[in-house]
Amino acid sequence: MSLLEYYGKRVAEWRKAAGLTQPQLGERVGKTKQTITALETASQGTSFEVMDNISKAVDVPVAGFFPTYILGRDITERDEKIDRIIAGAMRLPDKHVDTVLEIIQCLSDPTDTR
Repeated sequence: MSLLEYYGKRVAEWRKAAGLTQPQLGERVGKTKQTITALETASQGTSFEVMDNISKAVDVPVAGFFPTYILGRDITERDEKIDRIIAGAMRLPDKHVDTVLEIIQCLSDPTDTR
């Protein structure tokens, strides 16, 4: 999957999570439904200004639309899953952050026997 395809997929996911239709998102960011469709299907790129406006409209940091790392290769399904974990963690209430961090540390350390 290309970076443009990844971005478009995230726009669609975050838009739906915010309970917005394509026309509603378009109205909030000053673009048409057709433009939002083109972004979501990766048939059209966009500007940083529009990315920022979409980010604000769905209440997700701009970083939540992009993979956490790109190593000069296509984005894999595993990359997508890791990014969804990170995006979810960014929305956690403070009281749960330490718990989630502890779970991740336990799962990623094979010597931990907890």
